[in-house]
Amino acid sequence: KAARAIPVDRCDAQAVSNILNAFSRLNIQDRALFAHLAAATKATPFSALSAQGVANTLNAHAKMGTEDPALFQYLSQAIQETISLSPDASNFSPRRSYKPINPKGQDAAAHTSEDDDFDEDESDSPRRQGPQGGGGPRGAHAFGGSSSGLVFDSQAVANVVNGFARRDMLDKKLMEVMSQAAIAIPEHCWDAQATALVLNAFAKLEVFDAPVVTYLAYVAESITQDTFNPQAVSNIANACAKAGVGSAYLYERLAGITMEMHPRGFSAQAVSTILNAYAKADRNDAPLFLFLSSVARQIPSDQFNAQAVANIVNAFVKADINDKPLLEHLSESARGMGADHFSGQAVGVILNAYVRLNLIDEALFAHLTQVVHQLPVHLFEPQNVALIVNAFAKAEICDVGLFRHMAEIALQLPIREHDAQNVAVILNAYAKADLFEREPVVAELVRKLARDIPRLEAASTNAQAIGNIVNGYTRFLQVAQNTENSDSDSSSEAREGEEKESRLA
Repeated sequence: KAARAIPVDRCDAQAVSNILNAFSRLNIQDRALFAHLAAATKATPFSALSAQGVANTLNAHAKMGTEDPALFQYLSQAIQETISLSPDASNFSPRRSYKPINPKGQDAAAHTSEDDDFDEDESDSPRRQGPQGGGGPRGAHAFGGSSSGLVFDSQAVANVVNGFARRDMLDKKLMEVMSQAAIAIPEHCWDAQATALVLNAFAKLEVFDAPVVTYLAYVAESITQDTFNPQAVSNIANACAKAGVGSAYLYERLAGITMEMHPRGFSAQAVSTILNAYAKADRNDAPLFLFLSSVARQIPSDQFNAQAVANIVNAFVKADINDKPLLEHLSESARGMGADHFSGQAVGVILNAYVRLNLIDEALFAHLTQVVHQLPVHLFEPQNVALIVNAFAKAEICDVGLFRHMAEIALQLPIREHDAQNVAVILNAYAKADLFEREPVVAELVRKLARDIPRLEAASTNAQAIGNIVNGYTRFLQVAQNTENSDSDSSSEAREGEEKESRLA
């Protein structure tokens, strides 16, 4: 009440930043106060702003969900107009060369869709003191131009980019400026938390080609180990895997740091994100996977969400590690979730993983069947349908109701040019289930897919997919022909019977 009573033109910029930071740390929602202080910030001349104040203001408003695009635009403009970029700020050339990592699954039934990022940020958590204190240096080791410009340390850079990422606002010019600001901060002035926040923000905004991503992947190789926690490891690994950067040494180092942490420090989300990152980057580190399996089994089953379960089991599939105790624990977790916790993607990935790891968990399959029947159509993609029907076909579970329901869903989904693998898997699964003749809706789906086939891109398929399409469609045509011949024979017999009755009359 006291703060709201202060006129906008009498609000000091640093005081505004401190108030916002305190309320966001305590997670106290006061929309009237935040709106009043947003107005005060927009009335503050650029010359009265500080880098730390701008960073904390952005982070606080983003965390508390302030809907004020004009405020973010104003602070973006302030940063761009008052920061002086050094000419060589974007010319980073690491000593190690990086080979891009962008694994593309060839088998639709083995590929995971969009992954769930570890979105919790660490900007409000207690910080360890880095070499320069406070998570980043000031003065000569901070980034800025003249003494009158904004001077950014690593934590300020992290809070700015994380603020925009939280609100899902991609300001390309600002991100270019902050990328150069980050690169100008020496390697020894970064800690794990700030590095993780910046990398996670760029990953969430899908800005993977920014030089800062490569630079910070390089920086992470030498960050002091005691500044890491499971969340920092997960954010760094996830961002590097998504961007396709990071040396083998970085992944080995992160794995080593992870395995020295106490299991009680991990959340289900951290375990999931680390494993998913290593799977995405094709880094099958068996000791790390087994350590995280042990950690996951110590986490109560009700602390997992569906996407975390999906990411973990999919990672073990890619690493070709069959960990039955872990799978049983995750099955218990999944069976305890209602349909509102799942997406079509999560259901498909989980079912596919259990089949590929040769664990046909009937209780899990039964529960996920019920889930599928409750999910709305908009939560499915063609790939999800492919994974689900393929899993049931491979498990030789001919649940006619499920296959019928998935056909009804698939009929409502558009087939895109790159869906050749999914079309192939769907056709092959229905051919295995032998439902072409018994279920009219399945026949209708096959005809729809046949009409879509000419639009598929050749580059999105392979020999196995072509074989599955040809085999599935050929079997459908054979069934259709046999049905037609049978109907023709029945009609002929009926006509002969009518003629005999007529002659007898």
